[in-house]
Amino acid sequence: QARFWSAGVHPASPHNRPSVFMVAPSGLCGNRLRFRILPLLLGLRGSHAAAGPDGSDTTCRIEDEFSVMQLGAGLRVANVARAAVRSAPASSPQPCPGDDAEGGDRLHLIYSTNKDDMEGFKASVASAIRATSVPVTAHLLVESRSVAALKREVGIRPECQAVAAGDGAVIRMHVFNVEDMMAAAPGGLSYRNRPELRLVEVYARFYAPRMIKASLAIYLDTDTIVQGDLVELRDQLQSSGKVVAFTVARDKKTMILSHRLHPEVCPLRFPAGTDPRTFRHKPVFNNGVFAMNLEEWVKHNITARFEDYVAQQIACGGKAYDGGCQTPMLLTFLARPEGEPAEYTVVNETWNQVGLGTSAVGQLSHSAFLRSGGILHWNGPYKPWKNNGKPYVNLWTPHRAAFDLMFHL
Repeated sequence: QARFWSAGVHPASPHNRPSVFMVAPSGLCGNRLRFRILPLLLGLRGSHAAAGPDGSDTTCRIEDEFSVMQLGAGLRVANVARAAVRSAPASSPQPCPGDDAEGGDRLHLIYSTNKDDMEGFKASVASAIRATSVPVTAHLLVESRSVAALKREVGIRPECQAVAAGDGAVIRMHVFNVEDMMAAAPGGLSYRNRPELRLVEVYARFYAPRMIKASLAIYLDTDTIVQGDLVELRDQLQSSGKVVAFTVARDKKTMILSHRLHPEVCPLRFPAGTDPRTFRHKPVFNNGVFAMNLEEWVKHNITARFEDYVAQQIACGGKAYDGGCQTPMLLTFLARPEGEPAEYTVVNETWNQVGLGTSAVGQLSHSAFLRSGGILHWNGPYKPWKNNGKPYVNLWTPHRAAFDLMFHL
């Protein structure tokens, strides 16, 4: 964008009288912006020192490329300059990064977080970008009051909703309001001694199909590191024709669904034909990682069914079940009339290697278990970016550093 100097005497002028000069960007000189001086005074030709917008000499020499014309001197010259500035067309707004990078074969990820876990998000999304064979769009679901702060965290301009990396990866922000989420009501967020699981952001994943225009996506908790090509996980869901893909559940007694329900305190309503006795044999899938078909999710009315269980929990004062948001999601898919086909498929457990955050000091093997994990998951209270033990931080730190390089922060 051209800029006019006020009428005055330029130090390079051989004529000691008021003149008008126009300064326009003309590439780089070393590591500084170079400006071309367009003199509008007769006789001022040849090579001139280029001054920056603060008047300092850039030490670059440039050749004048324009015919020079006499405009006059004094106030008449100044008036011409002011008129030119007033009549110059306003510069068009810069397009927002990422707006033109959504086509083709692209993997869609879904995250939901607040400022406290943004460090985890940065490392997780960087690891996914590095491990995945196609460009990635990470959809970040944020509560409306956190938008400005989280945009600054990832480098999104205030007027934009996305930021792009040089390799085509995009982070796109989607805003939700607490008032639009039934799960935010008091009593629906009860989960023992884990206050972070009562945050509204934990429930936002179940509203993703209302905010995101994509067919297939993979939801990831922010405490994950991706080591495998997520295209494989996405394609497994697509070939199954199901609504979601969970990972194989851990074979632990405490992870049986019936152990999370309290029918003696507050019995739940289930779809007609459901036999709650079968819950003793149904496992618990960790929903910190799952693939989802957003179109099928809408067709099967998953969000409304999920909300029904949360509403019952709220009506019971939070005493109908344990497990935060995970239990109502499991009930949505597992509490089905006998004989009806399942709406989910199960994939290999390597896509959700859990347990890295259950202890302040890592107790898992650093050999085959950690190397084979397509996704490492720090589920539990201990996170590598928090000052509470930092388990397996050596597996997490390189990806956090890579994020700043990818998005020039």
